Amino acid sequence: MKLHSVSNLGEIAGLFSVYFLLNAAGGCLGLRDVRVSVPPAIMRGETAILFCHFDLEGDTLYSVKWYKGRREFYRYTPKEEPAMKIFPIQGLNVDRKQSSDRKLTLKRLEPTMSGRYSCEVSADAPSFHTSLVSADMEVVEVPSDRPTITGVRSRYRVGDILHSNCSSSWSRPPAKLSWVVNEIQASAPNVIHYSPRRERNGDRESSLIGLRLKLQPQHFEGGRLKVRCIASIHDVYWQSTEKSVEEDRPRTSQQETVGPELFPSFPEISTIHPRFMDELDEEYNDIDDLPDSISSAPCARERYLLLASWLLLLVAIR
Repeated sequence: MKLHSVSNLGEIAGLFSVYFLLNAAGGCLGLRDVRVSVPPAIMRGETAILFCHFDLEGDTLYSVKWYKGRREFYRYTPKEEPAMKIFPIQGLNVDRKQSSDRKLTLKRLEPTMSGRYSCEVSADAPSFHTSLVSADMEVVEVPSDRPTITGVRSRYRVGDILHSNCSSSWSRPPAKLSWVVNEIQASAPNVIHYSPRRERNGDRESSLIGLRLKLQPQHFEGGRLKVRCIASIHDVYWQSTEKSVEEDRPRTSQQETVGPELFPSFPEISTIHPRFMDELDEEYNDIDDLPDSISSAPCARERYLLLASWLLLLVAIR
């Protein structure tokens, strides 16, 4: 009996141990899996929706707080009245109707509202577990127009150096620029990176990038080369500008010549039969000795010269 009682006591102790372990584990399984969904970038003037996700695992929610940097600007406490409280920060506009314990809506955002946003979740008694998670958001002011390409001529030859620049106008942050040649990303040795230029009386910046490329035959696809400059800011802005140039192929100068088969050359005057030359000299020693009937006729001189040419041709053929 005694041994049996000891055995029962051991079983009871074991049961209590299991009970306490389960309770301890249950306590650790209160508030967990706290995380935030914050857009990494959003355009100026637009509305951003931030989420705070959490699992209470049976605990009761005490409060949800949002911070910009270290400053609290939003609190949701379900057991208080009113449950929602907003602590003003200049430039930060909370949409009350579109916000709750897990959702926060910010409207008409300005670039000064860029920074770190944190969500702090606290469970109620008896655990009072608290967890804080953060993420960064940047409010973007995009350029007013497309990137601009300068320095590209309309025609190039193989072996020429194409030296061009591409710039993007004022933005915050500065746009990221890249070159594409015939739909292929330009390689690093051909790209020249310049530091952004800051606005004199502001905090916006402009970007500049260069391209230096020695042209090869493969650059001219179908006698044409295309270069494109792309400007992007996070995933909220993407614009490009393209220039197309033609291949300037060298031309060989060709002189049009008349073949001997069309116009055979006449023999030198010295090869004409002497008898004909004597007769011609006897008849008309000079063009001025033409009879008045011939010389006074219209175009007489021209007719005589034409007749003499034909006579020379006949003698040559003979």
